[in-house]
Amino acid sequence: MLVVVLVIAVLLGFVVPSLLGARRRAADAAARSSLDTAATAALVLSELGTDFAAASAADLAGAEPSLTYLDASQPSTSSSEVSVDISSAGEWMGVVRSDSDACLAIRLDGDGRSSFESTSCAAGLATDIAAPPVPRNIAPEAAVAAAGGTGVANLTDGRLAAVGGTGWLGGQWITFDFPSTATIDTISLWNRVDCCWTRSRDLTIFVSDAPIPDTVAAARASGATSIALPGTIGNPSTVTIGRSGRYVRIFGSGPTLQLREIEIVGILP
Repeated sequence: MLVVVLVIAVLLGFVVPSLLGARRRAADAAARSSLDTAATAALVLSELGTDFAAASAADLAGAEPSLTYLDASQPSTSSSEVSVDISSAGEWMGVVRSDSDACLAIRLDGDGRSSFESTSCAAGLATDIAAPPVPRNIAPEAAVAAAGGTGVANLTDGRLAAVGGTGWLGGQWITFDFPSTATIDTISLWNRVDCCWTRSRDLTIFVSDAPIPDTVAAARASGATSIALPGTIGNPSTVTIGRSGRYVRIFGSGPTLQLREIEIVGILP
């Protein structure tokens, strides 16, 4: 009897891991199938190009309704949900959570298609689990506000098509609140080109781990790192930050601060 028990134990030692491995492979295959379906639909919507502006979650829901699509900040919770990010120009990202709990991703860009296992099931936070994080535009992942704000969503949509910013003759600030402390490399700003570009000039940018007050004097007193950006904003004007921070606040000196785009390049954990 003891011999029989030992034989069964040995067999289970081989069979159980094999069954678990097969189950994971099947789950991952189902998730990859969903990703392939979504990526193919994104390519069709982009007309096989690299402008994926028309391949958002909402666009894909109409083009390929067999799957559920989520915005970049929403993590996939199953193999039939695809989290989609089109915030980076010329790039489409889709992430699906496999039933094995792995977050599987596909990136489409000018170099073609690449697949990897992601650190997050939210496409806006997707990085290769096997590779060190690469700095990217993290501005769309922050909560953005502006004094007397108008068209604030235009500031991080990646399209350079519309203006957003502050109101007129009030507090001239735009602020970013990230979900966690980020490593911030650079900040780039694009001025408006239709008119009135001289109004966006002589900026001061503050970066801090704590919330930043809403006046320049109070921000300086808070101990936040400050960077001056003198003159009229270009297309773009870029400043090097080189520090970590959760909050970014940009102060203008004119009657209003209106821009077409703000890009914050860095790494979010």
